Amino acid sequence: MKGRKKNITVVFVIAVVLVLLFYVFWSVRATVSSPLPRVPFDFEVMERTGKPNDYLVCPPDVCSTVPDEFSPVFEVPVSSLQQEVLAVVRSQPRIKCLTGSEGAQYEFVQRTGLMNFPDTITVRFYALDGNRSTLAVYSRSHYGYYDLGVNRKRVKSWLSELERRVSRK
Repeated sequence: MKGRKKNITVVFVIAVVLVLLFYVFWSVRATVSSPLPRVPFDFEVMERTGKPNDYLVCPPDVCSTVPDEFSPVFEVPVSSLQQEVLAVVRSQPRIKCLTGSEGAQYEFVQRTGLMNFPDTITVRFYALDGNRSTLAVYSRSHYGYYDLGVNRKRVKSWLSELERRVSRK
């Protein structure tokens, strides 16, 4: 009889802990799911936080801070580059365009699958001489200190896919 009461107590404690964890999980998820504040972003006057949860690719002499890498130059007009970037973005999961078609700059938010944490990605296009163009991309997390390299992987993946798509033309 004592063993049975002990088992029931253990099961009850485990159930209570699971309910509390579920409540905390959904509370945090609901908090980070709220809309992000819309703040105008400018590559020429940007400041980075110093946290390892962002990744910046920028053409030389454009960004006010040192990029993680310099932007590639594409042998296509800027309008074609925009179309290809938007095609790459549309293929991504859990992504939403916050701004766009207002010129040469777009803001996207991509959320993580489990906890719904938002990352903002800003892309700006630059026309170069002839039929060449380039872009600046800044991907950053809004919560936490370290992102396990997610923003770096995202930007590198997008650029790799973009280079593949543009080279086919």
